[in-house]
Amino acid sequence: MKKVSFLASVLLPLLFHSSVQAQFNSGSLFISGKTVVSVDGLVLVPDNDLQLNNKILTREQQAVTGSSFSSIKRVYAFNEEINFTGKAGIIYLPSELNSNVEATLKMVYWNLAEGYVITSGNTVEAGAHLVFNSFQNRNLQKITAAGDIDPDNGNPGNGNPENPFPDNNPDGPFTAGHFFIAKTTPVSLDGLIIIPGTDLLLDNKTLTRTSKAVPGSPTNSINRVYTFNETVAFSGKAGIIYNTSELNGNTEAILQIIHKAAEKYVITSGSTVDAGLHYVSNNFANLDLYRMTAGDGNSAYPVTLVGFTARKNENYAELLWSTAEEINSDYFEVQHRTNSKEWHLLGQVEANGESKTLKSYAFLHFGPAAGENLYRLKMVDTDGTFTFSKIRNLHFDSDEELNVYPNPVTGKMVIETDDWTKIKRVDIYNASGKSQFVPMQSINDNLRKKEFNLQNLPSGIYLIKTTRTDGIVVTKKVMKK
Repeated sequence: MKKVSFLASVLLPLLFHSSVQAQFNSGSLFISGKTVVSVDGLVLVPDNDLQLNNKILTREQQAVTGSSFSSIKRVYAFNEEINFTGKAGIIYLPSELNSNVEATLKMVYWNLAEGYVITSGNTVEAGAHLVFNSFQNRNLQKITAAGDIDPDNGNPGNGNPENPFPDNNPDGPFTAGHFFIAKTTPVSLDGLIIIPGTDLLLDNKTLTRTSKAVPGSPTNSINRVYTFNETVAFSGKAGIIYNTSELNGNTEAILQIIHKAAEKYVITSGSTVDAGLHYVSNNFANLDLYRMTAGDGNSAYPVTLVGFTARKNENYAELLWSTAEEINSDYFEVQHRTNSKEWHLLGQVEANGESKTLKSYAFLHFGPAAGENLYRLKMVDTDGTFTFSKIRNLHFDSDEELNVYPNPVTGKMVIETDDWTKIKRVDIYNASGKSQFVPMQSINDNLRKKEFNLQNLPSGIYLIKTTRTDGIVVTKKVMKK
């Protein structure tokens, strides 16, 4: 997967830096190798996969001093050491230089065994106010930067050499794993910039980036698409840093943020494009965010689902949905689950492919489980990209006295009941209401189960009608394949 440049990925958070101190609690943060992660100005690009479990990161505005330096007024401290290989950097404000000459800045780290270490071979991007370096198998607990002191600025200020972890009240927490971001804290994840307007909790959310564009007409999206595993309630500013090679035929000056919310793509208006930084952003209020990319504001994008409903019809579920517009749509997967977390495929419905008129679809689920039944659609396009609908829920009462299975059935059908002496007769009817003669057989002297061989019946829907000795009639519908 092609990565955006290190500098481009970390430059944007500088524009939104706050001057407050902050604390971040990692919970369980997984950073895949080569992924650029910027948290409030600290940039990490691990060479390999990096797991941060229960790490607390604190940013302080108070400088630290060593025997030969006094740092800038931006110091990051973990609650315990992390072993790190990769690139690490700091985005700082000019007001935080603390009399250090910017061009001479070097990354400084601290751990218990080595104390303060001033690194060599650093790179300073003065225009971006960024200093970074490469680290190989280093234990990092405290990270800052320092350089030559500007004699014209006098005293560099008071440091804090005695306590590398000052105990001050944090402004707000950040949790990855639970991934909590305090309001106004800029976070950059591999080029996706989010600055929530209110405290944001991403509980067990996974974010992926793909270079596969969202198909559109006449122009596809850019080749940079971010997708969460579940929708995220978001208010604040969000944007994307992209490479010019990812524009994919879109005109940079008229880019708009495109997001997938609920069951349709939404092309925003009023997006801001910074062509120098190759960055497009917009403000959002009460957004249900699932997928985000950018593209030409004049294009149309895939399936627009205008309705998806589930309703009970006797002992089966009827699923109905409609689309207002389809572009490159391939098929719909109908998925089902009960109380478990695993979704199962019920069936597949072919999509129309290309349409600008209302199209309606239906699917019948015979034999839903007793209790809660959850349904969703997986809408798959011809290029293999997909998105999910909202989840619909139906509840079916259990019928302990009569159970018919399997459903659908291809050959033999079993009817199970507690007491067959209470069953007067069983009738089977086709969809036209015509009675079908199907002999009934016992199963291995099992008093609860009777078997009916439907193998020779044509495919279709059949009504199984049982009449009890007390006059109560129970009907079940089954699908014969």
